[in-house]
Amino acid sequence: MFPSNTRAACVRICKLSLAVIAGAALAITSRAFATPGDLYATDLASGSVIRYASDGSPMTFASGLISPQGIVFFPGDSTKRPPIPASLYVADAGNGGATSGVIFKYDLFGNKSTFASSLNNPKGLAVDGNAVLVCENGAGRITRLPTDGTPGTISLIVSNPMGSDTHGTAGSGVLTKYIATGPSVFKVSPGGTPVDIDPGDDSRSVSVDFAGNIFVTTGAGTISEIPANGSPKFTFASGLGDPHGMAFVPPGVVQGEPGFVYVADTAGGTSFKIAPGATRMPFVTGAGNPNFIVFETIIAPTTVTMAATSVTSAGATLN
Repeated sequence: MFPSNTRAACVRICKLSLAVIAGAALAITSRAFATPGDLYATDLASGSVIRYASDGSPMTFASGLISPQGIVFFPGDSTKRPPIPASLYVADAGNGGATSGVIFKYDLFGNKSTFASSLNNPKGLAVDGNAVLVCENGAGRITRLPTDGTPGTISLIVSNPMGSDTHGTAGSGVLTKYIATGPSVFKVSPGGTPVDIDPGDDSRSVSVDFAGNIFVTTGAGTISEIPANGSPKFTFASGLGDPHGMAFVPPGVVQGEPGFVYVADTAGGTSFKIAPGATRMPFVTGAGNPNFIVFETIIAPTTVTMAATSVTSAGATLN
């Protein structure tokens, strides 16, 4: 047996080790995507991605981008071997050149890597099953990039794609695509050909809510809604400066305003939340040039340090 003073030192060292490990766990989880319902916005003015809490308070999540565009959360796929982890994808159009576009991927702990490069002026992003759809505006095409790193494919040839979204049953792999191209909004059903569902509306971006209603931002400073039930299109909101990306609060998220449309108004430096009755309220003001937005849907893993077991004078099991 160790002398009593040696045993006491061992206990103090064990306690210190546990405290260090607990502190490390807190440091890791504080950098993770830990608050589903936070709003992420790409900001053209600062070349950054800003994260906004439910009260609108900002935090710079990523910086050093040249022309940040589309942004989307990928929830991950545990069925793959190895599993594909959840990630945040951000398009950077660079200088707008034919090969200067990049899509960056940020993992659960904020680590940045290059997911795709040599893209031609990438704009909006969307999730399509186990892939990311990117509007390559300069190339006039929609490119589908699998998240497992296998080669991408051209999903659709269409002039001037600016924003996109998908809608369907989660996990089914059968999703309808919606593409905003300026003069048109195309609906592409699985295995079908593109159908222009909103001609002549000067569309900037398109987003589909969880009920299947289609929302379109326009160059006229409006948001149009095409109801899922087949009713005629109508103006959902007007009086915006230069509305771009939109987002909806995910189901089950406790913060935010379910049923509201959130929209980034690039010209006014404001992100608005708009009630179903079209009452517009500023969510964030004086925010540079917000471009595309997305709500966090990822539930980050939590690290918990439990009490040590099998504690002896020779060591302990840390849990």
